[in-house]
This record gives sequence, C-alpha cells and structure tokens, in this order.
Amino acid sequence: MDVTKLNRPSEGIQDIILKWISCLLCGKAEKRKILLCYHTRDTGNVKKFLKSLQNTKADVIVKNESETRDDDDDYSNFSKGIVLVCLSEEFVVTQAFTKDYMLSSMRGNELSLITFDPMVSQWQNYKSNLLVFDKVYRPSVFSLRKTQKERKEKYIYISNHPNNAREVNKICAILKNFDLNISKFHTLAKIDNDVIHRLTEDLSSATHYLVFLSRDYSQDEFCQFEQKLIRKTGKQVCIYMDKQTDMSPQDLQNTWIVPYEEDDVLLKVLLKHTFISKDEKKIALISTTDKNLAENLRNELRKIYKHHQIYSTVGLDKNKKYALIANCEIFIACLSDIYYKDNTCRKDIEFANALWKRILPLDIKEGRPHRRPEWLIKIVGSHCYPSDLQDYFKELLAAQVIDRNEEEWIRKSIQVPCQPSTGTSVPPNDQAIAMTMTDAYGKVEVFADGGLENSIAHYVRLSTTTPLNIVSSLLMRHWGLKRPQLLISITGEGSQILNDPVKARFFTLAFENIVKESGVWITTNGATSEISKVIGQVVEKEDLNKRPTVIGIASWEDLKMNHALELKNGFGRWPTQYNPRKAAAASGDYCLNPICTHFLLPVKPIERKKEKRKKDATANFRANLEEYIRRGRFRNNKLEDDMSVTVPSVLLVVGGDQYQSVSMIQRSLDAKRYVIVFKGTGGLADTLADVHQNTPRSPDGKIKEIVNHENSKMCLRFVDINDKTRQLKSILIKDLLRDISDSNELENKLFLALAFNNSEKAMQHVFASHRPDFTDTFKNNLLIRAMRDGKREFVRLLIKECVDIHRFQRSNYQQLFQADRIPDELRRQLKWDVDPTVDNIMRFVVRSLQMDVFVSYGLNEKSDQELSMSNEDIVKKLKNLASFESAENQSDPYFYLMIWAILMMNLQDIAKFFWQHCKEPIPSAIIASGIYRVLRKNCQPANKLLADQLSKAEKDFLDLACGVLNQCYTDRPDETDRILTRKRPRWRNLTCLEIAYQMKIYSFMTHDACKISINRGWFGKISAKNNSIQMMSSVFVLGLLPFVLRFEESDEEKVKENTCMKKIRNRITNFYTAPIMRFSHTMASYIVFLGFFSYALLTGFGDKLTYIEYQMCFWVLCLIMDEFRELYCVNADLKKRLGPNFPQELSWSKRRRISFILW
Repeated sequence: MDVTKLNRPSEGIQDIILKWISCLLCGKAEKRKILLCYHTRDTGNVKKFLKSLQNTKADVIVKNESETRDDDDDYSNFSKGIVLVCLSEEFVVTQAFTKDYMLSSMRGNELSLITFDPMVSQWQNYKSNLLVFDKVYRPSVFSLRKTQKERKEKYIYISNHPNNAREVNKICAILKNFDLNISKFHTLAKIDNDVIHRLTEDLSSATHYLVFLSRDYSQDEFCQFEQKLIRKTGKQVCIYMDKQTDMSPQDLQNTWIVPYEEDDVLLKVLLKHTFISKDEKKIALISTTDKNLAENLRNELRKIYKHHQIYSTVGLDKNKKYALIANCEIFIACLSDIYYKDNTCRKDIEFANALWKRILPLDIKEGRPHRRPEWLIKIVGSHCYPSDLQDYFKELLAAQVIDRNEEEWIRKSIQVPCQPSTGTSVPPNDQAIAMTMTDAYGKVEVFADGGLENSIAHYVRLSTTTPLNIVSSLLMRHWGLKRPQLLISITGEGSQILNDPVKARFFTLAFENIVKESGVWITTNGATSEISKVIGQVVEKEDLNKRPTVIGIASWEDLKMNHALELKNGFGRWPTQYNPRKAAAASGDYCLNPICTHFLLPVKPIERKKEKRKKDATANFRANLEEYIRRGRFRNNKLEDDMSVTVPSVLLVVGGDQYQSVSMIQRSLDAKRYVIVFKGTGGLADTLADVHQNTPRSPDGKIKEIVNHENSKMCLRFVDINDKTRQLKSILIKDLLRDISDSNELENKLFLALAFNNSEKAMQHVFASHRPDFTDTFKNNLLIRAMRDGKREFVRLLIKECVDIHRFQRSNYQQLFQADRIPDELRRQLKWDVDPTVDNIMRFVVRSLQMDVFVSYGLNEKSDQELSMSNEDIVKKLKNLASFESAENQSDPYFYLMIWAILMMNLQDIAKFFWQHCKEPIPSAIIASGIYRVLRKNCQPANKLLADQLSKAEKDFLDLACGVLNQCYTDRPDETDRILTRKRPRWRNLTCLEIAYQMKIYSFMTHDACKISINRGWFGKISAKNNSIQMMSSVFVLGLLPFVLRFEESDEEKVKENTCMKKIRNRITNFYTAPIMRFSHTMASYIVFLGFFSYALLTGFGDKLTYIEYQMCFWVLCLIMDEFRELYCVNADLKKRLGPNFPQELSWSKRRRISFILW
C-alpha cells in the first residue's frame, strides 16, 4: 500500500503536515476537518486513500452515496472544513452529490475534487480544484497533484537543513548568476502559512530539485517530510552531499549524487553542468603529469578519434580544466606512481567520477608493478588495464549507449572484495576487507543444446554482502525487470527426470502456463541440470522475447571458465560468449544454464574461504534476496515492521545437495515459506522423504533438524512424482495461495489464479465470501491480461464479479491497442509507416469495409478536445456522460471488444465470448465475419497457417449469424422479417440485409428467411401473389390500370384511402417506386433504345438530322444525366455509411468519381 508515514512525528511537524494537507486541498493553510464523499464503486481506492489521511492524523468524516445525511449531526453541523468529493459518473447523478456540492458553498466550507477515473483526470487544469493521483492504484495524500501554470523559466527547489546555510548560500549565489529562480530554505521554527503555500505550489511546479544532504538533514523531521514530498514528484533530484556524510538518502531514488566542493571554481562548474547543460561534446581529455606522454597520446588519439577534440590537463588553468572535464566524453587517466601522489590529478579524476564521465585508465609501465591507493581503487578498481589505446577503441565501439549507462552505474554501485592476486594484501581477520569495483559484468550469450535458441543474459559479479536494495535497483531499474507478482525458487538438480516421460510430464504440465506470465520470477542455482532442461523444453515453445524471467544465483568461485566473464581492457562484455561444452573440462562445479535470463554471481569475503561456509554464504545471499522480494522490501515506502507477504513464493526441492539446498530449506522454514520436496528426484529430496517416513537413510543431524522444525508441519510438503494422481499445478497454486495469509492481499491471490488459469480457485479464495474492493486500475489490468492470454473463463469471471464492462471499454480502449501488442500481420496490412493508433486502426477497418462500424459510443468522436474546464464544466460533462451511457441501445461495449479480439487475429475464442453478449447478435456476427474476410484476403500468401485460422473464424461467425437467424425463423417466423429489415441506428440506419451486402456475405443472404425479405423489398407495395401475366401486362400499360395488379395494403392505409382517386394515385406511386418495376422499365427502355439505334444504323445517317436521330441524342443526354445522378447517389450512400468522421475515405470516392467523369 502506497502510504507515506513519518517516524514518530512530533506535534510541530504534525501541525505542519495538517496545514500542508489543507493547503493542498483548498489552498488555505489552516487545520481543517475533511468530509470525504464518494460512490461505493470507489470503495477500494477510498480505503487506501483514507488510510493515508489517517496516518497523518487528519480529522476525516466519510460518507458514501447510500448513507443518510439529513439525520447526521456531524454532517448537518459541518462548517469551516473541506468537502472532498470523489468524482465519478455514478456519483454525480445521485442526490447525495447534490447535497454535498451545496454544502461545500455553505458555512465557510471549501470544495476540493479528486478522482480515480483516468478519463476525468485528463480534464484537470490550474483553474479548477480537481486533484489527481500520480499513481491511481496506490492513492496517497502525498501523491496528490494539481496542475500548475507552466513555468517557462527554470525553477529550482532547494531542500536543506538550516545548519548548512553557509553552503547553500554559496550555491544560491552561483545559481543567481546563471539567472535561475530558486526557492528559499527555511527552518522548522520559521514555518508559517506563507511557507506552507510556497511549499505546496513550488513542489509541483519546480523544474529541478536540489537537496543538500548532511547528517543534520537526515535527522531533521521537516527535512524528512520534504524528502517524501520530493520523491512523490517522480522527477530527478540532484543531491549535493557533504563529504563528512557517508549515508545515502533512503527516500530519494531517482537521484544524481555529487560531492559538495568548497572550491568556488569547481562548485560553479558542477552547478552549471547540473542545471544548465549536461550535453557532452566530442572531447577527449588526457589527465597526466608528463607533458611528453600527453603529446604522444594526443597524436595517437587523433588517429583513433578523428572527430574529437583532444586536450591535455598539463598546463591548463582551473577554469578551463574543470570546464573540459564537465563537457568531455572520454577522460583518459594515465596511472603511474607520480599520478597517485599528485593531489591535482586525484582531484581531477574524482571530479570526473562524480560527473559520471567515462574514465579510461591506462597503466603506464615504469619497470615495476605499482600498487594503487584505496581512493583510486574505489574509482577504477584493482584489475590491470591496457597501455594501448587501440584496445580501448574496439571496446568503445562494441558497447551501446544503454549498455554504457548500465556499466557506469555498476562500476559505481557494486563492489567486490579485493583479491590477493591484484597485489592488495589480505588484512587480518579482525579488520574489514577492502572492497573495489566489480570486475565482471555485462551480457553473456550462453550456447544451448537440444534445440533451444541461444539467449543473451545479463550478468554481474557481486559480493554476498552487497546491500539488497542495490541488487533490487539493478534488477528493476537497470535490467528492466517488472515488479514480480509470483516468485518460484528451485533448488537442486534432479536426477532421472529426462529419461522418464512421466516425471518430465509432471513438471512440464505445471510450468506451461507459468512461463507465459510476465510477472513471474523463477530463481535457480544458475547451473545446467535435468530440471532446468525440463523447464527449457517448456520455454523453447515461447517467443524469444517473451520468455519468463529466470534468475540464476550461483557462487562465482564454483563457476567453470569464469574468466570468460571478466572485464576486457577494463570494460564490461557486451556480450561475451560462453560455451558449456568447452567449459566442461575446466575446473569448477557447474556451467551456466542457458534458460536463465539474468545471472547474479556472488563472491564471498576473502576470510570465508572454507568450502562449507562458502556454499552457505551463497545460499544465505540467495535466501535473503528471495525473502527481500517476498516481503516487498523493494517498495520504498514499506515499513520495516510490516511482515506481510507481498509476493507469494514457494521453494521447490528437486534433488538437492547437503549444503546449499539444506540452507535454503532451513531459511525458508524460518520465514514460514512453503517448501515442496519432490520424492523420486534423488539426492536430498529422497533423503528428506525417507526421514519423514521414519526410514532414515542418512544420520545427518541437519536433515532431522529440517523434518523436526517447528514450522515443518505447516510449511513442509512431500510429493511423490511417481504418483499419477497428484498434479504439480494444483499443488503449487494451493500452497502459493496459502502463503498469502493476509486478507488484504486478495490482488495477489487473483493474479495467482490467473497465472495458473484456474478460475475456480479465484472464485473460491477471492469472490466466494464477499465482493472485494479492488481498484479500477488493478481490475482493468487483470482483465486486459486475461483477454490477451485468451483465458475465456477468467474473463467471464472478472466481468461477472468485479469489472464494469462499460467503464472498462471506454477508459481502456487505447491501452488495448498498444503499439507493442499489435500483431505483425495487422501492422503490415496497416502499412509499416503508419502509426498503429486507435484512430488509424479504425480508419483501416472502415476503409476496408466501406462502412463505419464505430458510429455509436463516441469512439470516433473527439469530444474531449477542450480540456480547460472549471469545476462546473467537469460536473456537467460527467452528468451528460452518465445520462448518455444509461440510455438504451446507446452503447454496446462487447461489440467493440469483439472487434479488438478480431484484430488481434489469434483470439477467436475471446471474440466469440464477446459476441455472445452483444446486444444485436446477427449484425455483429455479420460484421465480424466481414472483418475476418478482409484480414484473410490481405494476409500474406506465405502465412498460410494464419490465413487458415482467419478463414475458419470467418466461417464460424457466418455460421453463428445463420444459426441465430435459423432459430429465429423456426420459432418466430413473423418476427424474422422485422429483424432483417429493421433499421439499426447504431450503424447509420442500415438493415441486416444491407450490412450483409456491404460485408459481401452473400451466403447469409441466400437463407430462406432472407429470400422472403429480399422478395418483399424487391416487389415493394406490389403483392408477390400476382402472376407473371399480370406483371408483364402492367409493365406495358405502365400501371395505369390500377386493378390489374394486387397491392399489399395495411388496414390503416385502407382507411386513409377514402376516395377512389386517392386509391388510384397511391397505387400508381407504389407501382413506379417498386424496385421490380423500376428494373423492368429500365430494361424495357434499353430495349427500345437499342431498337431505335439499330434502325438508325440500318437506314444510314443523312445530311440532316431526322426526328429519330434527335430523339436518340436526347435519349443519350438523359443517360448521361442519369449517370451523374447515379454517381451522386453512390457518393451520398457512401457518405451515409461512413458518416462525417472519415472524410479521407470519402475524398477517395470523389477522386474515383472525377476519374470516371474524365473517362
């Protein structure tokens, strides 16, 4: 839960927090009561937001729309407070909202509006009182934001402690010389209402943030409060850290930390580089004390970097030198004994390191090896560097920009113990081990056997004592992993699994659904084993870019051929290659596993070199990391005393050894994490199973200790994989659901059920007792995931139990058509150079069908162009939207979701599910079949498998339309004709038959029920009971004898025809307007025209035009005019089908018309 909580705030800071909340909500820095009014649909979000308010000890009264207001004294007497209204479509149309809105303008109350609806959030502007959350799924008072007027100039918000006034005054003086606007620092004793106002406005409108970090700052309450507010802005923060401070800010994550410098020139360059310009220029700077060496390197660099400017620090004044360091792209440090002892060189390289410059150390050979000082080891490490610039040049070209950024962060953040081989002596046991930057990181391409594609994995060598928050930042921020929602840990290698199809099938059935989920992490020991090969057989079926996250955690010392992963010339490998076959003959215990996507290779401190303890150190590091993830410690705002399980996890013991596996099991039982031991996989697993059955096979005390553990009865489970009645899939989901004991973690339970595609478990554990209050964001994301995965039963469950499908379709239609989720075939048909937005995809569908199928529900109308609305405008718009959505037959979200599923091309089952809920099944099925027909015709001939799928789906929807029509024709034949000929307002008043004709679904039109309707339309008001003699005679007498034909007349028409002349006039009109007669007369006129034309040809043309020739010219003129009329009618009909929202498609028709006229 995203709730910011200060550690035991004093009365002074508590008073400030309450004033700040009031200033945020209503613009007045006074402690006020809050009346929170909302609709029950927002209960889940309101509960989380309310907890955030209660943690600040705010006085809050809560009212939903169903609670009484007239008999409540607290409500009736509410005065001089803040009426905080949560806007939603449902709430604005209730009487409770009207009363709350009126109360906000009475008795000195102030109005404030918040919303959890993303659509309403976009209407926010600085003129209204609407506040929105940075993260709607974790609403907190500290993440509320209000749009401010855009600042054209840079504005820097400075946060510092009063004891650092001297340093900050110095910084402010320099910034003012740069014409930058800055905020003033303050003390807790001088916090008044003006400061609260400035704090509220400046935090959200500042373009840059500067924090001066010191020990006093870290211990000050108000500074803690400021830190949390700054962190919630989500913007990058620059921290100038006092050199006497060795702590890092816990609340500021997106930061750039530089040391504060007393040197005025250096400080000025730092500030200019921070806030004015960070653009690197093509400059290479050589740092050395040897003038001759500098000149030689400059000549060599000019050959390598032809487009760079080459400079040397020799002879430069401070201003020029520091400016070059700030602007350079490459900083070359010539390491030698003289360099180590020179304070100026030390300051230069430390300055370059603080600015995160690319430092290229050169080891200058001086006849004997020299040992680097500790201050330099922290910057460049302790391994050897080349003395030739050519080697560096090759590595620089190999690394991409994103890899370079990751490399810089790793070099500065991750350290390993110094090794004796580097020349650094091993200290005694009572002294701390010297640490240096890691010497192995980058990407590795692990060659795979058995048909698997070679995958490229991230890897890093780190220490077992590396802080877990650093490891978490590496995984999520720099390696780009998403926050896990399920953690499965596997220990052991397994034996005799691949050779036994029953055992292999036992595991593959469980993992085939898990590997498709993006939120699942699998941790292993990183080694090639039988269980990993079984998982690899499941993984190889997935696309290379959609494989699950598999993290291998293994000891660096036990890795075979680990030297292949070490730095080359001081650079990371991007990538290196690792061949397990070549590594098999090398010393060590294991080879890298090709199914792993990331490798963490911990090395233990030097003094822990004993074999047994070494393996325990790696196991403890892995167990600590897994528990860190399981408890959700990667969340910055989670309290340390919160022991709830955020990420469900389970440990699978497949075989196993006496060291790492034993340690992993013990740590899991201590943390009350469920452990599943698979009997029949050999090793430790079989030993534990035997001891559990009182038939010990090993006298090891640790084995008995595990079996007799106090949590073993609850958390330790034994499964015999030879038992065909047991399924790992059901066992896993059962234990993982048990791992989430907190009732507030229902979201994780629902995700688990989705991951295993088990809607029954979701119903049992989540929806059986009551309907939980999930946030809209979570419900929508879960439904989108279920839809994309084609999990039909889960989609049905979510729509039935918790998702408002109308709101979902309206607010998430853009998200459904994310560019990275569009199929390649659709992108090709759309044309690769066209941006795959919803508008362009809709235009593609309309252009292909020559019909606007999106005419209703406002999907193709830009109704939200004007976003600068006041409070009254927002409320009015919400009321109009609510009344629009409540109108009958206005919206059919299932139809639009069906079209989305069709365009995804591989979700035919989901498309049929949405069709089943469409309000008008027959035209919906016809349109679906028409879209599939267009996609099939445009499909590449080489993609025959997809074309066959689309053809089958086209036929299936045609069968569905015919099936519904046939059932209706059998049960209610009288109503069938009305259904087929009724005009549909949702599709521009087209009938089912017209839609089928437009979709070119001619097989539907051959149905017997359609034939009757088509015949009725063909004859018009003329009765179909007339025989052929009557019809032929009527053509020649032109209907002047009204009693020759019989007409279809209703009782009302018979009553209106009270005179003979009216009856004759109506019959003549009906005769000429009947399609069959219009066609017959047209054909007869063509026959007569051909007769005159033949006569003219046979008799020849004279010098003068005859009467017949004049008549023929007039006839041709009439035909030309009729062609123009037909063109106009075709264009009008096309305009009717397309509507005013697709002028481009209409203009295409105009171009075709012009070309026809010219022809």
